[in-house]
Amino acid sequence: MNLATENSTDPEAEFVAEGPSPSERLAEEETGALVRQALARLPEIYRTVLVLRHYEDLKFREIADVLDVPEGTVKSRMAEALTQLGRLLKPVLEPKVPPAPKPVRPLNQRESMLL
Repeated sequence: MNLATENSTDPEAEFVAEGPSPSERLAEEETGALVRQALARLPEIYRTVLVLRHYEDLKFREIADVLDVPEGTVKSRMAEALTQLGRLLKPVLEPKVPPAPKPVRPLNQRESMLL
């Protein structure tokens, strides 16, 4: 915690919390859990490159060395991993919005005469 005014000698100075609010922290934890669940559903060859890149912070060349595959293979697996992860997460992370109504076409002359 920091004092609202760092150099203040005011004993009434308010404390200001650092970091995300409790609700933001909860949302981050829930999102993290959803991502971990989606990662677990990926085929191992895709999950591995994602984990090595984003959790272990390895560069593509390093991942290629670890997996003993060409760097291009790592990049293509990463692209596919991200595509599959996006498909898995889209339904749970997108806001639930009702579908837009179908556009109404104007009546033709014959149809308008029937009204």
